[in-house]
Amino acid sequence: MTPESYGAISVIVSGSALFGVVLGSAFESAVFRWSARSEPESRDVLRFAAVHIYMVVPLLSLAAATVLWFQDETFLSVPSRMWAIEVLANGLIPAMSFYALPRARALNNLRRFVILSGSSILILTLGKVLFVIVFTGGLLGWVLSDLVAAAFGFLLAFLTYRPPTRRRGLAGVRRQLLGYVLPLIPHRTAFWALSSLSRPAMTLSIPLAQIGLFSAAFNFASIASIVLVELNRAFLTEYSKERFPAPSNLTRRVVRVQMLASIAVPGIVGASLSVAAPFLLSTSFQSAEPIVALLLIAQIAYGIYLVPTNYVVQTAGLTGLSWIASVAGALVIFVVILVAGETIGIKGVGLATVGGYVVMAILAFVLLSRHRLEVDWSQIGLPISAVLFCCVGASVSLLSLLLPFDMYRIGWAFLSLILIAVGLSLSRRSLFNS
Repeated sequence: MTPESYGAISVIVSGSALFGVVLGSAFESAVFRWSARSEPESRDVLRFAAVHIYMVVPLLSLAAATVLWFQDETFLSVPSRMWAIEVLANGLIPAMSFYALPRARALNNLRRFVILSGSSILILTLGKVLFVIVFTGGLLGWVLSDLVAAAFGFLLAFLTYRPPTRRRGLAGVRRQLLGYVLPLIPHRTAFWALSSLSRPAMTLSIPLAQIGLFSAAFNFASIASIVLVELNRAFLTEYSKERFPAPSNLTRRVVRVQMLASIAVPGIVGASLSVAAPFLLSTSFQSAEPIVALLLIAQIAYGIYLVPTNYVVQTAGLTGLSWIASVAGALVIFVVILVAGETIGIKGVGLATVGGYVVMAILAFVLLSRHRLEVDWSQIGLPISAVLFCCVGASVSLLSLLLPFDMYRIGWAFLSLILIAVGLSLSRRSLFNS
């Protein structure tokens, strides 16, 4: 696939994701919170969330897709019918992503979680192989495989976690749920902007081929993001059960793991790509490697951001101002692209992305302080020596991506992995003790 065609795919995939994000993603935190807490209203809250995700979101996406299907237009360099298929897929995705998987996690049902997530990944992968590679379907093959995978995931989610039966009147519960969810919509939308808006926005001033290079870099850096997000989701039950002052034994070890992972995971991803790049990237995409290094720095800031945000949203249940940090970070990136995108190119967009995530991490701690939530960071107990080794290892890893591919680069990559391994080894006792 050429950088230009990959750029078109990245634009439609990232742009269409906004539909599911706005309408469904905010319910994920609510599903986690009320699944983990045995409160009188939990069943009715989950029922209302399920009805919204299983019925309202798919119907709205079907209506939007129908309108787009009959528009013979090109939007952001992509035909409207391709947008229609991808929007419909994104209306079905919330059933699995924002209801079934959070329910399985919060209930600690590992078997169901593995079946749900594993089946979804398998169908999505097989669809890409069949429609994109075997049938060489290009953009159409990509969106069709997304739709097939989303429909399969929707059906599997519904059969696994149907809406609970109602216990009492929904009026008060509806107000409680909406009061929790609505402030999270700009927060989740800002996250979409942080991960996806840059590519549609770049079409205004940057060629699709360059957007394809940036997208390839972003997707490799997103390996770190996926690990950090999934690790965070695994701990949301502990944050939901936590009480202030924090940390107690519930989250003390959790915070240690997340803080260390926020440094170690991007470092490991960078070192791995530094060695494997010639086998994973064609020559036309190898100029994206320095962008990967920049975007991995952003992932470090993102991993740190998650910890104070969890205390505010999951533990305290204070969603009213939770959007400020993520919106501020997204605005930094979006404004830079609009004002100077043509001048700074994709490397400048990468730097802007780092700036946006750093702003977001700083404001997350500011919000925690603003709410006067009692979190004693000195009680975390993470060894300084472990942090230093992981930081140096991650730095060496990212610097190796800036070097031409040769034995020296491979040597630096392996040195970074050794340093990170030493850091993790020094912290192993604190990671396994509360």
